Amino acid sequence: MTASSRTTMALNQVEGKAGVGLVPVVRHEFCAHDGMELILSKVEAWSWGNYTVTDGVGNFLITVEGRLSLRWTRTLLDSSGTRILKIHKKFMNPSIFDAFIDGEDGARRVFTVQSSLEAPASRFSLKVFLPVKGSEPDLSMDPDFKLEGAYFQNDYGIDCGERSIAQASRKPDASSFVLGCGAYTVTVFPGVDHVFVVALVLIMDELHLEASVGHDSTCLMIFQLQAKAMGFDQDSGKAVAALPVVGAQFCDFQAVNLTLSSAGVFSCGKYTVRDEKQNDVFAVDGNCGCGRQRRVMDSSGKVLLVLQKEAFSFQNKWKAYLDEDKLLFTAKKPCFRLKFCVDVYLGENTTPDFKLTGCCFKGKYSLRRTDTGELIAKARYKWKLASIARCHSYSIEIEPGVDSLFVVSMFLVMNEIYLDKPAAGGGGG
Repeated sequence: MTASSRTTMALNQVEGKAGVGLVPVVRHEFCAHDGMELILSKVEAWSWGNYTVTDGVGNFLITVEGRLSLRWTRTLLDSSGTRILKIHKKFMNPSIFDAFIDGEDGARRVFTVQSSLEAPASRFSLKVFLPVKGSEPDLSMDPDFKLEGAYFQNDYGIDCGERSIAQASRKPDASSFVLGCGAYTVTVFPGVDHVFVVALVLIMDELHLEASVGHDSTCLMIFQLQAKAMGFDQDSGKAVAALPVVGAQFCDFQAVNLTLSSAGVFSCGKYTVRDEKQNDVFAVDGNCGCGRQRRVMDSSGKVLLVLQKEAFSFQNKWKAYLDEDKLLFTAKKPCFRLKFCVDVYLGENTTPDFKLTGCCFKGKYSLRRTDTGELIAKARYKWKLASIARCHSYSIEIEPGVDSLFVVSMFLVMNEIYLDKPAAGGGGG
């Protein structure tokens, strides 16, 4: 069976007004007989997956929620906040995306997207496959839909066989020159599912952002020039693009100075993190025992990251989770190292991505990338009388663009490792 015949059977079961064949990929109610003009906009430059969709008069129709994590997801909500679509990127194959809706028997796949994006400036296509009788589609067959275009030419088209169903164009305003910014004008033709169209344009934009950050020197140069125009050097622009480990909302163009302080050995893991003006930035609480846990929260008490010590391990090992089942990184102190060292592994990586080193007698520590050796943060132990009761405090200097939550978590883990040493003086002992 060809793709065109599969698509005809799956979609054209309903005739719309004036004989317009509906294309209800997600739901029939998302197909407007007269077509639609939409605006897809990024909430802010580094909102990392958060978008809004408005109609021609500015009414909010769809909100897109996302975050940076090892499990890439984007959730589309209607104007009332009800989830209408959830998109997952396959963990082992980042060129494949699956979209699901909530059904009576749980989540149901409605389409699968395969990307052929190789370089952001070149032409590329998204191939879209519909499931056949609920099973995973065969990606070796011809696609049911295709999105084609080139990012720097600003125009894209979505086709169903020989039929054009939507067009999108990137609005060439000033915000388009900041990596991750910009908006799209989306024209949805009569009878076509506008949620489906928005999802494809969203995936295309996210793919371009990821590829630009990781590979494309032209886009990175544009971002660096923008940072320089705002008073920052090129290295800061590069760091912002490269190091949002937990989330881009924790990255700042400028260097950040924080103070991490523990409440003492009997506080069961309570810490405070304050900026130079003594404003609370993060707070930490936890429990004691072999299954030690530390929860890093924002100033309002919302849990951002959970650090869990692995019980009965030969190595002093900590794991960081965004949610209960979403591992972000693992930090462990090797057993047979003469110098103090903590290796950091992102996700399930088997080689360290970052390395924290230092000397407890000097009270100075550094956190570096292992691939380039680049310094991303350093800390200095603040000697004071309260150190006798293990009320430890560190001055932390974070390089421009580096994830402050990740850095704070690493120096917190470092202090916890010191507390495990018999009669240790903490970070300064």
